[in-house]
Amino acid sequence: MTTYNQDAINFAADQVEYRNQLQEVQVDLTKARKDLIKTEDTISRIEPNHILHIILSCLTVGLWLIIYAIVGMTSGLQMKGLKAKKSSLESRITDLEAEVQSLNNALRQPAPVQETPSASDSSRVRELELELEIAKLK
Repeated sequence: MTTYNQDAINFAADQVEYRNQLQEVQVDLTKARKDLIKTEDTISRIEPNHILHIILSCLTVGLWLIIYAIVGMTSGLQMKGLKAKKSSLESRITDLEAEVQSLNNALRQPAPVQETPSASDSSRVRELELELEIAKLK
């Protein structure tokens, strides 16, 4: 077996491995984006309805201000925790996107130039090419 043929086999095996890693990272990235959307939605729902509380305060001659103050304080604490979670999710998404880009760059590397493979080398290369095609289809 020549070194060129071995290089081609190693290259094909690396491509399969990069593809598998890329799929795993893309799944993680999708999950992180879904979590971010849920967090943003929760943040928007926690914000108290100020107009409603002001109207109720006027109707109850200020007695509702006590409840409004309690709602404002508790929602503020919840918002602080959710904003920290949102920030960490955004950071994670940025890291995962960089990893996806890195793996895509690795997959774009040109195959090594090779000599005509022998019969045994050719079958091994074909096996790895088939594995690569299967990985692409997943």
